[in-house]
Amino acid sequence: MSPNGRVALVTGGAGGIGRATCQAFFDDGYAVALTDLELESATSAAAAIDPSAVRVIGLRGDVTSTASVEQMVTDTVARFGRLDALVNVAGVVGPGPSEALPDSEWQRLIDIHLSGAFRSARAAFAALEASGAGSVVSISSIAGRTGFSFRVAYCAAKAGIEGMTRALAVEWAKRGVRVNAVAPGHVRTPMLDYSLAIGSVTEETVAARTNRIPLGRYAQPEEIAAAILFLCSPAASYITGEVLCVDGAITVNADAP
Repeated sequence: MSPNGRVALVTGGAGGIGRATCQAFFDDGYAVALTDLELESATSAAAAIDPSAVRVIGLRGDVTSTASVEQMVTDTVARFGRLDALVNVAGVVGPGPSEALPDSEWQRLIDIHLSGAFRSARAAFAALEASGAGSVVSISSIAGRTGFSFRVAYCAAKAGIEGMTRALAVEWAKRGVRVNAVAPGHVRTPMLDYSLAIGSVTEETVAARTNRIPLGRYAQPEEIAAAILFLCSPAASYITGEVLCVDGAITVNADAP
């Protein structure tokens, strides 16, 4: 069992923010179910965090499938006996001009980000309620509240996550489950590296964005993970229905050119 007696399940846990979040939970004494679409990626990431495989397990989790998310919750509870925190990180990028965006691509991003977070929360609810102090944290983005060219589906999905967070927080408060979200700004993750590789983001764009961030740099995944860990902790026991923006003040920067 975990040193602090608590268990977390993280979707999209094999890389970037998800991987850093699993590490943060592990370091804080949690047992962790690290899920990813590819089982090999999940088990490899889990082994890197906990070579003993005592407190971190890798599971396959397809957030577009109700059966898959229900299975990952079942497997987590079967292994660790409970579930205290669900963190919805799983996501993809899908840049493209809005006037040419096909229905399939729009639906793919909505299904993974927004519907996937809801499926996971719904599947985890009973176990979170049973814990007596359950917590859900979903990853939104500053894209949910500001405009980004060529990211219409991503922006819409993240805005939807914030609305879902508020609705579930109100509904589940009396059941002992808190629901919050974290909205990162620009973060140095493998998703950014992928965007640079395919040319949807350029180094010039990164430099321009950095110049607009009052703190003067991109966030590291570990800084986002720290905010997630806080929201799931007893220190945040009276916080629910909130979206914590972790963006170096870029969204409130009235001095930006």
